[in-house]
Amino acid sequence: MEMLIVYRVGWNGGIPIYVKACRFWHNTRYWGLPLGWYVAGEHESVDLGIELKTELVEGHPLYGKNLTVVAHCCGGTDDILVIDEDVPDVFNVVHLTNSSAPEILPCPTLDFTGSFDEFCKCGI
Repeated sequence: MEMLIVYRVGWNGGIPIYVKACRFWHNTRYWGLPLGWYVAGEHESVDLGIELKTELVEGHPLYGKNLTVVAHCCGGTDDILVIDEDVPDVFNVVHLTNSSAPEILPCPTLDFTGSFDEFCKCGI
């Protein structure tokens, strides 16, 4: 089950800034996402997952893996947070091209691989 919490973290020119924090539906201990990252709803996860699998080609580190998109970054980036269901404690940040076609390596770029805590501290 997914729990979603929305809270205000500050102000930008008189406009409140809200951040969504979540507990992933994978029954893990992870509660919050860094500022600018949002949990991927079921439809977003499927749509982004289709794009990811379309872009991945043989030779990419994530090619052929059982991937689930758990979050996406807001603000004009195409970054997604992905887990391999067979190794759910390892998180990957992938930068999609949104080409809807197989890519030429190294795209889509793999910008981070590590634990959730490392992801939160890395500043991506």
